[in-house]
Amino acid sequence: MIFSFETGDMRQQAAIAIDIGTTTLEAILLDESGRILREVARPNGGASYGADVMSRIRAAIEGAPLKKLMRQDLAAMIAELASPASFIVIAGNTAMLHILRGYDCTGLASHPYIPVSLAAERLSAAELFPEIRPELKETEVLLLPGISGFVGADIVA
Repeated sequence: MIFSFETGDMRQQAAIAIDIGTTTLEAILLDESGRILREVARPNGGASYGADVMSRIRAAIEGAPLKKLMRQDLAAMIAELASPASFIVIAGNTAMLHILRGYDCTGLASHPYIPVSLAAERLSAAELFPEIRPELKETEVLLLPGISGFVGADIVA
């Protein structure tokens, strides 16, 4: 429960957890106790640029619109869950999170597989999803941290 200083009452808060998989995107809406209220999944739209991570990295380097596709898919999934959330948590492998953020994937293409960032990041939903529903624009988004170029936030989570 979250105490609302505006109304003076306790209210339940929902959260959205997202896993950006190379082949599948999954999102769940959780209540404050961790109970799953709704879930949605769909194929990762970037799969048309290659089924594996290395193909996706090459496509990103070559300018394929992977970031745009991923952000559109995730925004649609968040809208499909149809509930304002107090926060959104996103995990994925290092390459998928680089694509989501629009980071240069060149360092991930060859040994020693150096990522731009492995840090956790806090953003507003509007920063990642400009077309997201107005009531979700200020929702905090946490991108979970990775460990290395090929041990990402999906493993950390």
